[in-house]
Amino acid sequence: MIISFLLSNCGITSKVRNSLTPQRQDVNSFPESYKINYEAISFQTQDSLNLKGWWIKGTSDITVVLSHSFGSNRSGWKGCDAKGNFHEINWLPSIKVLADAGFNVVAFDHRACGESDGEMTYFGKMEALDIVAVINWVTQRDSMLTKFGIVGFSSGANATLKAIQILENEDTKLELSGIAVNLYWYERMIKNSTKFFTNVPSFMIPAINKSTRKIVGFNPKIEINPANDLSIINSPIRIVNAEFDEIASMKDIFDIYKKGLKHSELSILKNENRFEAYHFIENHQDDVISYFVNTLNAKKNKVEFNQAAVLLIEFQKTWTEKGIFNNIIKNEYVQRNVLSNTKKVIQKAREKGIKVIQAPLILDKTDVNYKKTPLPARLLKQFTVDTWKSEFTDEIYDNSDIVIKGRYGFDATEGSDLEQQLKLNNIKTVYICGFTTDHCVRETMNSLIAKGFVCIMISDCSATKNSKLQKKIEDEFSIISSNELIDKITD
Repeated sequence: MIISFLLSNCGITSKVRNSLTPQRQDVNSFPESYKINYEAISFQTQDSLNLKGWWIKGTSDITVVLSHSFGSNRSGWKGCDAKGNFHEINWLPSIKVLADAGFNVVAFDHRACGESDGEMTYFGKMEALDIVAVINWVTQRDSMLTKFGIVGFSSGANATLKAIQILENEDTKLELSGIAVNLYWYERMIKNSTKFFTNVPSFMIPAINKSTRKIVGFNPKIEINPANDLSIINSPIRIVNAEFDEIASMKDIFDIYKKGLKHSELSILKNENRFEAYHFIENHQDDVISYFVNTLNAKKNKVEFNQAAVLLIEFQKTWTEKGIFNNIIKNEYVQRNVLSNTKKVIQKAREKGIKVIQAPLILDKTDVNYKKTPLPARLLKQFTVDTWKSEFTDEIYDNSDIVIKGRYGFDATEGSDLEQQLKLNNIKTVYICGFTTDHCVRETMNSLIAKGFVCIMISDCSATKNSKLQKKIEDEFSIISSNELIDKITD
């Protein structure tokens, strides 16, 4: 009743619908003004919408697809932001950069924009079908063109991730790579930027979400989640966001990035806002060109295991044998076969010459950093030096392993030489396991990712007090199972 009252009195449904139905703008600049030869094209989506665009034939075997932002079209956009500030986007300089590099280029109007069919936009979910339609059009025209780079902006960035999912699931022979500029995560964005879409106060969010689900026909809190999208796809993705993005915080972008570390890169545009980031291609020409050349000419899913290591956090008898700490994780530790899985992983790693790094926590009252160690361990006298509590779990340690020194925090980099050891051994990718998932593993991963390392959790080689908490932490990061990692190492 209350929501119905609010909707009827505040017009939330109408505002939401209007916000998803942008005023069409004319395609008012064309490639010939930039001395670019092009062909006007039209093609149809699988849900029977006719889209309009430009095809620019290049000399390369790489085709780059431009997926524009909300309310824009293939030539650009003019208008004011929520604060009334005027902005103008012109995609033609970006198109020229790509065409001059020799790429084939497709610029097109998404549904409900420019000259294409459609009445509403969908945060990128349905727009993914537009990108798929573009690529299908290209491959039908020339079956030899199988390498595609997609550059998406805002909702077009969300659409880029979803389109790559669809294309990968179709099990085609396509090689795909994406640059996602100005990604946003609906659930987080709507909490902080309600005015950007609807001009209503934040206490109306429940009403907005209910209306939005009804209007678009899906739940954007579930469907518009780039972190989940990134965790599913396998193609290389570069995430690009402005440092001062008005609707996506750096924390949001970092949390998205953590889910795709196996195949993604992160670029933060220092001192730029969201509208400045729309000029990414023209302002970072060499970067964009080299990214697509390198990713689309590289062996797909190649893993550089000579630059990888397996990091074991606190595989010590305090956790795995008996006592208070063991009781905390015992059920999960046993049910998930953590010890057996970990032994198999490190055995295979050692066979293949992959570094195994041990990160024990050892409490020594004579150490100057003793009082910096975690309070629960000190109070309960766990991990005590020269006792069984600090010993490695049986069959976990080998003389060839690297044992880090100086550690005193939950985060295994605190006070230790872990970062130095990784750099000394030219390690770029770290597969992490240990205890507990929600403390030491989580904090170490966040720290190493922030320092520029690729960190992937071996999900069934770690444990915490219950499966719900384990899943919560796994959802924050890029993960791999022990069997999946062993298969990759063996290939």
